[in-house]
Amino acid sequence: MTIRHLLGLWVYKMNWNKWIRGFLTLILSMVVMIMLSAPLYADVNVQDLEMGTHDYIIDKQQSFNCSMVQMSDNELSDVTAAGFSSFTWDNSIPDISVATAYLNIQTSTFTEIQSLKMGYHNSGWDEDWTNVSLGSSTQDLVCKGFTIQASFSNLTDPATRTLNSLTVGTPSMTGPISAYFNSFTGHIGNGTDTGGVDYTRTDLSSSGTVVRTIYSNSDKFYIQLSSTGWLFYWRNGTLN
Repeated sequence: MTIRHLLGLWVYKMNWNKWIRGFLTLILSMVVMIMLSAPLYADVNVQDLEMGTHDYIIDKQQSFNCSMVQMSDNELSDVTAAGFSSFTWDNSIPDISVATAYLNIQTSTFTEIQSLKMGYHNSGWDEDWTNVSLGSSTQDLVCKGFTIQASFSNLTDPATRTLNSLTVGTPSMTGPISAYFNSFTGHIGNGTDTGGVDYTRTDLSSSGTVVRTIYSNSDKFYIQLSSTGWLFYWRNGTLN
């Protein structure tokens, strides 16, 4: 069974148009924020003392009597900073290559979804959740940082190269996820890399009669798609 056969994700009353509009809104908002926080002109090696002579959208710097000045190559070479994103390759395991993109983003959300289903194969769903709440009315679900990861076998050999898994997650998630977990596939850990409980298409909600909550205790969380299906992973989670 290939990953293509497992790409069965249904989210009731949510479609791709809404996701695309949301993504474009995010990008547009980021562009506007960048333009509002910086002037459109920077003089070369000269402190800008005549603020009114340049075209600014909103001059947040004027009250501080400062402006942007272009840095020399020597000055730039001395600068060390953390960026918005980073990309790494890990080849420490023989014949396995893992590409990871990290996005330095923090999000807080309280979102309700009527139905979420993922991975229909072998006459059943890996994930079948209803009345889903990401966060609650009293506590947001908070994610600090996001990672997107792809694992390959035999990456340098086009004839045998294989995509093993796709993973999306966060190094630190805090807060509750509640639902009728009619079918749940994943791992709920106890804060260690070896402890915890694995579930495969397990009914955690007694056929849709009991709402369960998985609380993430400020630790790693991810969703993974592989040749065996979908799974949700909590490194440190509490099932109530």
